[in-house]
Amino acid sequence: MIHKYVNNDYIMTVSHDRFLLMEQNQTSTNGTALAPSAGTIEQGAAFIGGVLFKAERGHHFMTVKTGHGVTNVRFSKDHDDVVDIEGDEYRSLLESVLVGLEVGGVIGATLRSTAGAANPEAQTEVRGWVVTTFSIRGLTEVEIMEAYSADNETGEATPLAPGVNYVAGWKITSTVEK
Repeated sequence: MIHKYVNNDYIMTVSHDRFLLMEQNQTSTNGTALAPSAGTIEQGAAFIGGVLFKAERGHHFMTVKTGHGVTNVRFSKDHDDVVDIEGDEYRSLLESVLVGLEVGGVIGATLRSTAGAANPEAQTEVRGWVVTTFSIRGLTEVEIMEAYSADNETGEATPLAPGVNYVAGWKITSTVEK
């Protein structure tokens, strides 16, 4: 069941482990109206909720890459599993995901976490996902390691960072059908 809460400032959609908070009549940073389709909103809510709700306790740095640029956001999760993300950071994340899906149809995302590492020797975990308008796929450990072992501009091999555990992105369920 999906619940939608609307007031003069915000629309919040909540469904089990998914949520989306959107300002009424929101515009993107370039001033155009942000009016994503229902499928884009559902997919964005599934992805954002899947990352924020499933992230372990600690500090996190998320990068979302679309055909329109790169957005970086920081958030934390406390011992009560409460997600703490600044409003402007959330708005940037939301805009990036929705515009990326609505206009480009695909986004890539990585999450760098400093707590809950499966390998106690690792100081940081890095995982990633590819999100399209119809699917959310976690990158494998090998894919994320390959992405981090190549220079973004030249494609040349670079050494992986010490103390980092490269892990598969967890499963995030998409409810959008083709």
